[in-house]
Amino acid sequence: KVDVLHQLLEDVNQTSLRAVLELEQRTSSEWTRLLPLFNAGLTYVRWGHDDCPSTAALLFTGFMGGSHAGDPGNGANQLCLPFNPQYTPNVGASDKSWITGSAYKKANEENSRSAVVHDHNIPCAVCNVTLRSRVLMIPARNDCPSGWTREYYGFIMAPLNTAYKGTYSCIDREMRTLPGHDASQTGYDLYSVGAYCRFRFNCPPYKHGIPLTCAVCTK
Repeated sequence: KVDVLHQLLEDVNQTSLRAVLELEQRTSSEWTRLLPLFNAGLTYVRWGHDDCPSTAALLFTGFMGGSHAGDPGNGANQLCLPFNPQYTPNVGASDKSWITGSAYKKANEENSRSAVVHDHNIPCAVCNVTLRSRVLMIPARNDCPSGWTREYYGFIMAPLNTAYKGTYSCIDREMRTLPGHDASQTGYDLYSVGAYCRFRFNCPPYKHGIPLTCAVCTK
């Protein structure tokens, strides 16, 4: 009976050991699968600023570039261009597509921040956040939904309504600047964006011509 009892205990121990080893292996495999999710992150551009908020790490800072306001071609989107470009050797110059610098432009809101920074070039910062995987720009709001992190907020800006089309950008409320260009020059110039209430717009609560706010949120 004693021998039988010992054999039973040994069998139980062997079975338990195998179960523990199998569990450890499955757990290790699961952690290997999930680990990239914990290291997940995203990048976004903070337009109108030369640094990132405390919630993000700065990858590089630069300046906004885009298509000239009078050109129907080139790219439609703006780019955050670094201050230290790298070129491929022995590649000739192109005169078929261009990118220009950008500047804030004031409209009629003489007391606004855009009036103060009129004709100054626009900086940008490329920011990286970890443990979040979604980014959202909300127009006409300066806050974020519950459970989301507000990275920055400011005002919607875009090229003049009589210029060739660009994109609506969320420009940081501080509207930081770089050394400006001559007022007679034109590039990818941005103006505050307001609701045009005369054409099928939800007014009120929107107000005709008043600059729209924005917020960039992550989760």
